[in-house]
Amino acid sequence: MVSWESYKQMQKADGAKSIASQLSAAHVEEVRRNRKYIMKIADILRLITTQGIALRGHDESALSDNRGNFIQILHHIAKNVPSLKRRIEEGPKNAKYTHHTIQNSILHIFADLTLAAISNKVKEAKYFALIADESKDISKTEQLSVVVRYYLNDIHNCVAQAYDGANVMSGHCKGVQSLLKKEVPQAVYVHCFNHILNLVIVDVCKAIKTARNFFSFLQSLYVFLSGSVTHNMFLKAQEQLNIAKTELKSISDTRWTCQFASCSEIKKTFPVILITLFQCKNENHDRAVTARCLLNEINMSFIFHLHFFYEVLKETKVVSDLQNKEFDVANASNLIESCSDHFSEMRNSCEEFKRIWTESVTIAKNNNINIECPFGVRPRKLPPHLQQFITESPHSEEISASSSEEYRTRVFIPVLDTIISEIDRRFTKNNKVLQGINTLQPNNKLFLDLSQLKYLAEQYACDVDAVAVEVKVLPKLIKRYEDENQCKIQKLAQLLTLLDEYQLAFHELFKLAVIAATIPVSSASCERSFSCLRRLKTCPRNSMTNKGLSDLALLIVEKETVKQVNLAAVMDKFDSEHQNRRIRLH
Repeated sequence: MVSWESYKQMQKADGAKSIASQLSAAHVEEVRRNRKYIMKIADILRLITTQGIALRGHDESALSDNRGNFIQILHHIAKNVPSLKRRIEEGPKNAKYTHHTIQNSILHIFADLTLAAISNKVKEAKYFALIADESKDISKTEQLSVVVRYYLNDIHNCVAQAYDGANVMSGHCKGVQSLLKKEVPQAVYVHCFNHILNLVIVDVCKAIKTARNFFSFLQSLYVFLSGSVTHNMFLKAQEQLNIAKTELKSISDTRWTCQFASCSEIKKTFPVILITLFQCKNENHDRAVTARCLLNEINMSFIFHLHFFYEVLKETKVVSDLQNKEFDVANASNLIESCSDHFSEMRNSCEEFKRIWTESVTIAKNNNINIECPFGVRPRKLPPHLQQFITESPHSEEISASSSEEYRTRVFIPVLDTIISEIDRRFTKNNKVLQGINTLQPNNKLFLDLSQLKYLAEQYACDVDAVAVEVKVLPKLIKRYEDENQCKIQKLAQLLTLLDEYQLAFHELFKLAVIAATIPVSSASCERSFSCLRRLKTCPRNSMTNKGLSDLALLIVEKETVKQVNLAAVMDKFDSEHQNRRIRLH
């Protein structure tokens, strides 16, 4: 009886608790502190990763003056957070949770949650396209970058795939595009427009001998003037002529913009290049021989090719908009078609050639270069075994031009003809599906042309009869919309916005417009990730595993999404996945 009375008095006392409840409260507080500590570690890891810097140092021991970014930042924050400092200094030595395996586990959780977040963001999109490209890292290992444009879990909603022209990707039998098409027949293969345009320039260089020699000479000039001694001479010559400091650009076989940049910089610094070569020519050094050879190649032919290809490549530079991730196939096709039309006008314009020729002659005279200098080697005699035949073009005759007409007929016209024919051959004119996409471009002359649009509708299993009805009604809706809003619908994105409001009435056209906007123009999105790869996998960090590299690359590329990941979700996933825990997390 006494014990019962004592128990009731204890219950009435303020703050009095049972042993069980006290143990429970202590457990909750311990779990709260442990979870808070792990979340702080996760937050620091997220900061370091999204900044693209290394986590660990060469020596992370207590005696090291640089224990790596993660340990150093953790201890720096602990200076101003007493609870964290106390946990680091007084907590169990075997449960600090700063080991690299713990770091990798948490980073992998971040990567998983980031992928889940990306998936959830785009699940409302009905269709998606695959974009892929690959590049070698610092350890010469091929790394594949895959971009999903409007991703959805159901692979059978894939409407397109974009790769470069490598056989392993584009092959008709065993290529990636062929294998995917067996699973998803409607996934039309789109050869990266940027790679196609570069192939056009490459084909010009292969087909026209003088063009091939010209670009080879540009690279030789770049290599010579990039030497330690010649480069300093080149910079000093710029100062003497009061020219802003300019660096020459190397020629790249895979980037047409590099050819334009090289022509542009050489055109700007042409007098400086001549001064530098003349200075090197008079030296008692091996480079004097190279300088003389380069000077001998700088003649009227070189000057004309420089100005001509500058004008040609300047037009293709405009097409660099193809790398914009918001660009769609319809806009890209119009841009390419406009570029082709410009080259056709340029080819048929005598005034355009005269302008380039006049500029070339002026530059040659200003720099005391002989205008009559031929740009080929001297003509050779016809071989004896061919002398008995009548030939229109001698077997081994080289170009030896001494007049503007020779340059026009043997350089100007052949180069432009090759460019025009290659653009027509390589781009969308032979693809009925992509032609159908062009008819959804409001400023296209074939806008809503049913004869072209039906191929696109059949490819993606649309009701062609319904499309025919919608095509008749839509122009009236567009006109009414433009009159009411005092605006002009000129782009696919604007058309898509309008159709979104009338999905029930224009269900099939809305579906086709979404697909047209989804199909990618190029694989530039993948190539952007390669710059991240070069920053991520460097010489000191070339031993990381592919799993770790994949997680880090994802977290760097998708840093905006990573920053929104809830640390509590990271903590819960870590609690459920991590084994052999030495601290209580639940």
